[in-house]
Amino acid sequence: MMQQYLIENSWGLERYIDMVENIDINSPAWRKKFSWYYNLRLTEKRMSDMLAVYESLGDKADFATLMHALGGCSAAFASKLLATINPDLPIIDSRVINLFDKKINSVPERAISFYNELVDWYDRYLESEECRCYLNWFDTATQRFADKISRHKKVDFLLWSVGGLKDTDIKQKLINKYLKGWV
Repeated sequence: MMQQYLIENSWGLERYIDMVENIDINSPAWRKKFSWYYNLRLTEKRMSDMLAVYESLGDKADFATLMHALGGCSAAFASKLLATINPDLPIIDSRVINLFDKKINSVPERAISFYNELVDWYDRYLESEECRCYLNWFDTATQRFADKISRHKKVDFLLWSVGGLKDTDIKQKLINKYLKGWV
């Protein structure tokens, strides 16, 4: 039952792969894919402005720098953009924030602090037995995607899926199986 939930929610993986294999932030078609995949509610102008800020940073575009350059807004947008360009970076959004029981409330320093904590968390979790178990299951369940998605993205998928669950029984079972002691 719980693994079926994760498989059923893997429907976006093909679109994710297409988006990351064909990154062109100046393309309206790519922006539409990016916005759709991450369920962003930005006008084309707002997205264009935010992407222009990202481009202006060049090689200095880490999370903290991007957050400050964007005026401290949209930690989710900043992390999703960076994680799309570099699939070894984490995503923070409302589901992940809730799963880790954090309060960010649009405060840039809180978002930056949590992001840094999450980077460290990934480093530790990716070496754990729980993660090896989950990655093995994920690769078996979604064989055609196994080699196309980074380990970080597979963990993002787990965190996002579990963080969005309304059924507390299934949520607890997934946490006990793959995240026990980690969240």
